[in-house]
Amino acid sequence: MADGRWQMADGKVWGIVHHKAVSRRRVILWALGTCAVTMMAVCVLAYDREPRYKGKSLSEWLRVYAAAPDNVIRHMGTNALPFLLEAVRHGVPGWMRQVSPVIGRLPKPIQSKWAHMMAARNRASEAAVGLAILGPVAVPIIPELVADLDNTRRQNGAIRALEAIGRPAVPFLVAAITNKANSMNLRRASLNQIGGLGHDASEAVQVLMECAQREPELLVDMIWPIAATATNAPLVIPFFTNAMQSASVDARYAAILCVLHLGKGARDAVPALKIRLFDSNIRVRTQATNSLNMIALMLGPEAEDYGLSSFTTTPWTDQ
Repeated sequence: MADGRWQMADGKVWGIVHHKAVSRRRVILWALGTCAVTMMAVCVLAYDREPRYKGKSLSEWLRVYAAAPDNVIRHMGTNALPFLLEAVRHGVPGWMRQVSPVIGRLPKPIQSKWAHMMAARNRASEAAVGLAILGPVAVPIIPELVADLDNTRRQNGAIRALEAIGRPAVPFLVAAITNKANSMNLRRASLNQIGGLGHDASEAVQVLMECAQREPELLVDMIWPIAATATNAPLVIPFFTNAMQSASVDARYAAILCVLHLGKGARDAVPALKIRLFDSNIRVRTQATNSLNMIALMLGPEAEDYGLSSFTTTPWTDQ
């Protein structure tokens, strides 16, 4: 009976299997279609969350910034900050990051196309432009950007954003540097950020020198930022000449090299540099000679007044 039943059904087996395969394909297609609709909905919602001006979103205005007036971005003000913060942190919109894991399960050609789309939608550079326009208006997000300096995945975006904001970021960076509760990684990253701002961060010089005195372990890290931000050479010369006498070879070398950032103001460091010509470390001796050469070139005829007329552009080398 059972054998007969299977024999009778034998001709229908393929039809049943085929029907199940078709049903499975329909389910898969339905699921993919649902995902596509969801993705589109998320895209629209994400797009609509952006601040708008005269019918265009913030990202549209930033893409055409070369032809757009600054007041368009300023008009959006603090409403633009959440979008700009997300952009400098992640580059691409949030909805694209959420959809990416799903795209990763699709065929390779689709994945490749998606990768190109993500690259085209990377908004980090545009966001930096927006922050540069907003300037002081961007102050509310500066603490988050400073904290991102301690995050390896977000650090590059934070550096770009803080450079774009400029001087308003200085007090927050100084606070991060002087707070001993912060990680050394964050403190050093903030120091580098201060140095990158150059003379826009000149207000930080005195605080940095005091911090270096309290914490000698940070001396090497402090030297370049102080040199890069200083606008008053006589104020910082004692700091550099003291660093040239440090027990640390790296500190002596850095001070001798970075004092050149002071331009002609470095002439007051000449006596200390001449002493370093007899340093026990060849790298320090060589840089001392090179720095004296550079100062002589910057001073021109005035070099004779500092006893530098005998210096040439030939660096010191030990035989």
